[in-house]
Amino acid sequence: MSVDLKRFQADVELLEKSIKKNVMLFYGSSTFAKWNVKDIKKYFPSETVVNNGFGGSVAEEALYYSDKLVFPFKPKILCYYEGDNDPYCGYTFTDAFCFTKTLLDKITDIPVYVLSVKYSSARFEKIGFYEKYNDLSRKYCRKKANAAYVDFNKNLLGKNGIQDKYFMNDRLHLNADGYAVLASALKEEMAKGTL
Repeated sequence: MSVDLKRFQADVELLEKSIKKNVMLFYGSSTFAKWNVKDIKKYFPSETVVNNGFGGSVAEEALYYSDKLVFPFKPKILCYYEGDNDPYCGYTFTDAFCFTKTLLDKITDIPVYVLSVKYSSARFEKIGFYEKYNDLSRKYCRKKANAAYVDFNKNLLGKNGIQDKYFMNDRLHLNADGYAVLASALKEEMAKGTL
């Protein structure tokens, strides 16, 4: 059920060299790792943005490396994305969520935005996993005073299901239009000012 937790160590070592504090921190798998910091800053111009997304990580790795890639940065806002790769690495949705919860339980004093795992054509066969993981994340955020769930799937879907226009040719990773959808949903949640 576990991956080799050292498989992205080289990526992590590069990221941990550039510690900035009091930042808006993006942390998670390749959905964040592939999002260019300059592009993120267009949507959040008043924030100092750090993107510590790495590899095709899973929630267990996010927890494992949080002492290197989250806490030393002392973020003022955390945006979290995991769960996309987990079913392909032998985890159940409850396994994956347990690692996510363990990490987020440690963060009590800053706003945490937990993004829904996106539905994509490339991984449509795992949509049941994603729905259950997302449901656990949503319920968790309702109970956690400093957390909000950001469902950007509703904006990726059209009347006929997943809209590939928001994805790269691999139909898995977001393109610029897909990131615009993600950013819009995140900004909308942040603007509520409830955290």
